[in-house]
Amino acid sequence: MAPFKSSLGRSLGKLLGVSNQRDITLRGASFTSRYIVPPFSATGGNVLDGITPGNGYRYYAFIDPGNFIIENGSKSFDILVVAAGGGGGFAPSGNGSGGGGAGGISFLPNITLSSGTYPVIVGTGGPTGSGPFPGGVQGVNGGDSSFASSPNPYYILSKGGGGGETQGAPPGPSMAPGGSGGGGVSFRTGPPNAIQPSQNSHNPNILNYGNTGASGSGYNPGGWGGGGGAGGAGSFGPGGDGGPGGNGQPFPAFAAPLVELLLPAPNRPSFTPVVGPTGLYGGGGGAGDWSDSTSPTGGPGGGGRGGNGSGGSGSPSPALPGVIYTGGGGGGSGPAPPGSGGTGGPGIVIIRYLI
Repeated sequence: MAPFKSSLGRSLGKLLGVSNQRDITLRGASFTSRYIVPPFSATGGNVLDGITPGNGYRYYAFIDPGNFIIENGSKSFDILVVAAGGGGGFAPSGNGSGGGGAGGISFLPNITLSSGTYPVIVGTGGPTGSGPFPGGVQGVNGGDSSFASSPNPYYILSKGGGGGETQGAPPGPSMAPGGSGGGGVSFRTGPPNAIQPSQNSHNPNILNYGNTGASGSGYNPGGWGGGGGAGGAGSFGPGGDGGPGGNGQPFPAFAAPLVELLLPAPNRPSFTPVVGPTGLYGGGGGAGDWSDSTSPTGGPGGGGRGGNGSGGSGSPSPALPGVIYTGGGGGGSGPAPPGSGGTGGPGIVIIRYLI
């Protein structure tokens, strides 16, 4: 007897997602159907469906906290977690200040993730330090960024960059610890701790990037230290000058041309040329300088330029913030205008998988 094709059979086919009536057979009270397997999907980040830039991968970027959601299967992912940079220090009259350290960076390649919900945290940039002198407040550390949650092996934690030191402020002989360390001020020569290298010990496949900020040179007048970068340490300046921030770390798989369309259009002119085709993230902030002869450079990869003062014949210039979504450290303040250190650059979390 041939299958009975009725309006009931056609309605049942629509309900089951089967368009061919031959897949529906009504024989008394029984029927058969093919099961349609839902396709793999992943959503989350600034653009829920990600982008496919033509290199065979799909990318997702988080610039705010959220959830990465995987449904209907598993795939191998590459995950880049960039913490926020620390704020630059404050410079009282006649002084300079330390540059903010870059946010620590973690990279986990080729990790298989299955269906589930993975929380993502993205750090915000640390504020600059403040006066009065002596006893002011140093630059504030940047916020941490993370993917998933402990104790899973795919949990990734990146620590915010250390704040740049303010002349005459606590904490004493040590520079500010952070993912990359904040830069120090004159006559303080203690260790500027970078704590990112010691993170994520639960998974040896997670690569960690963070370096020390520079201590003050100890000259009179003293030099001031640049913040550490993800790819290199900050440098101290000679007498009276601030030092440059440390270099960022390149991640070609997350180069600007591959991810820029995931970011808000107004932020791309700042982000794209800094991150560039090599994928530089995490430059340290340049130190503040009492003289107007130089403006200590921020580290390549988003570090803010240090400010300078009026200790010469030129014009003072303000410090600049770390570049948005790079985790760059903020530039340290020169003495004019007071308190004008740069804020740290916000972090970012970027995820990709091979299509």
